[in-house]
Amino acid sequence: MTRFVHRIAPRDIEHGGSASAEIKRELRAAGVSAYDARRAGIVAFEGEMNLMVHSTRGGTIEVDLRPGVIEVVVEDDGPGISDVDLALTPGFSTAPDWATELGFGAGMGLPNMQRNSDGFEIHSQPGRGTRVRCRIEREPHPASPETPPSSTSGADVEKAACEREPWEPDWAQDLGVGGAHGQTPETKEGA
Repeated sequence: MTRFVHRIAPRDIEHGGSASAEIKRELRAAGVSAYDARRAGIVAFEGEMNLMVHSTRGGTIEVDLRPGVIEVVVEDDGPGISDVDLALTPGFSTAPDWATELGFGAGMGLPNMQRNSDGFEIHSQPGRGTRVRCRIEREPHPASPETPPSSTSGADVEKAACEREPWEPDWAQDLGVGGAHGQTPETKEGA
């Protein structure tokens, strides 16, 4: 197993997206398909922004890469979420005014994390923090560029068209690199 760990500083909006862009690069360098790395990058980006906006002392994004699966865990010791079901409602936001004035806090972070995961768990306790665990299964996917066109049947294409598609802003892939400004990548082999 390979583990990538990024520490995220609170309110460091200027460098928002740096860790998630680095996570995508790390995954691609480790041989993960562009499709799966993109899904993990989206999950990481949304988690990263939630850490910056909501946590009091920052938090971590841990990515575990194992055969067949990518697991992304976002954790903080911030204020916690009092109503998780409500927080998972698209458009619901508790972002502070300073964040919404900058264009953040649309209430799509947790729903996007959930939509881009094959497995999703969230545990939160008010006053103690939040832990979000997302699992991405690394199975061949008809929409993946690594899947040869001849191996995709018409039924598979129709099924793929009905499945959720990951979303990522065009500018996210161009954001800086991790390891700077409060975001420290650590790679541990065999962890």
